[in-house]
Amino acid sequence: MNNKMKKALIFFAALLPLALSVYLASRLIPPERAASFVEDASRALVARLKEASSEPAAKTPEQPSSGMQETYSTLVKVLGKEMKAQEVHIQQSPEKIEINLVEKLLFHTASAEITPEGKELLLKVGSALARIDGKRIYVVGHTDNVPISTLYPSNWELSTARACSVIRFLTDKDKIAPNLFYALGRADQQPVADNATEEGRAQNRRVEILIANIPDLESIAAGQGANPSPPPAATEQPAQTPVPSPAMSPTPAPVPEQAPPAAPEAK
Repeated sequence: MNNKMKKALIFFAALLPLALSVYLASRLIPPERAASFVEDASRALVARLKEASSEPAAKTPEQPSSGMQETYSTLVKVLGKEMKAQEVHIQQSPEKIEINLVEKLLFHTASAEITPEGKELLLKVGSALARIDGKRIYVVGHTDNVPISTLYPSNWELSTARACSVIRFLTDKDKIAPNLFYALGRADQQPVADNATEEGRAQNRRVEILIANIPDLESIAAGQGANPSPPPAATEQPAQTPVPSPAMSPTPAPVPEQAPPAAPEAK
């Protein structure tokens, strides 16, 4: 509904009570007071119309930027087969695009080395990400809750290493600027399915590529994080008065021992 139509509806909605008030005034209020009543009602109507005209127009829903829309359209086009097979999931909103890639497309179990099939897939993704303008790219590794004891001591290291592998490939092969990327590892802390089943665990083992601007991470990257509290001021210690050492009395020199008297010489 445009603004002109809205104002017209408000006008008629406000006019109806005025007309009713005039009618009631003519029937119920004495003639000497009717004119004053109608004048007051007219003033109220004018005030209401001024108030309505000053109200801000309702905001239209925000639309994705042309660059984001082009990126989304390209992703859907080049990853259509994988999306149909439920191996890739893509979601779009005005402020972000979220791409979820299941593990089996990119890695072998407990490994952060990208498979040949995974490299082909990331080349498709990179061709779309190259169109990004003014956004950051967050690559987040996720695992299931099964502990590992291989090259990586835990799922935290594995999930982070996988995110780094994807970023390294995209910057090396697709020539996307490295300063656009953030690498994060979430281990098993953000499951999308039940880890009690093999099917659920397979869905949880994934890499998420998020195209957006996240203010908190932006401020950290720019060195504008929360300022640490200044260290407490050092408490000045009162100067200590040196305690004089007691005077040392000279040690008397040892008295040399006297030689015993010589025995009389035998004749």
